[in-house]
Amino acid sequence: MTRFIVRIVLHGATEEYEYAALHEFMMAAGFARSIAANNGQTYHLPPTMYLYEGFASLQQVKALADNAAKKTGDQHAVLAIEYTSAMWSGLSLQARHLPKRTLRPAIITSTLRSSRGGEETSPPLSDAGRAARDS
Repeated sequence: MTRFIVRIVLHGATEEYEYAALHEFMMAAGFARSIAANNGQTYHLPPTMYLYEGFASLQQVKALADNAAKKTGDQHAVLAIEYTSAMWSGLSLQARHLPKRTLRPAIITSTLRSSRGGEETSPPLSDAGRAARDS
């Protein structure tokens, strides 16, 4: 499977509630707003940043995000990035309760604890993951 981070900006939006519809459209398209660490803890991604993991190309993921953003009716910008590993620090820990519905089971579930200042990191894709991505 291939992993992507997507950032969307709705031009002219200044309040969080203006992004509520976007969040719903993105979740319905298979995007998540959190990333899971190896220890099972889940962290919130920064506002208007989304995670996608699946068998898709960068172009397909960008198109999914662009279509979700278009549904808001606002002018927007989309940045889609394919990645093989990630590191983070300072992200807020998500509450342990499960959502009422799971929209996509393909959320990154394996990350490694780094010895560098409590940062989190996700591992590189396995050989099988790279083969699936490149096929």
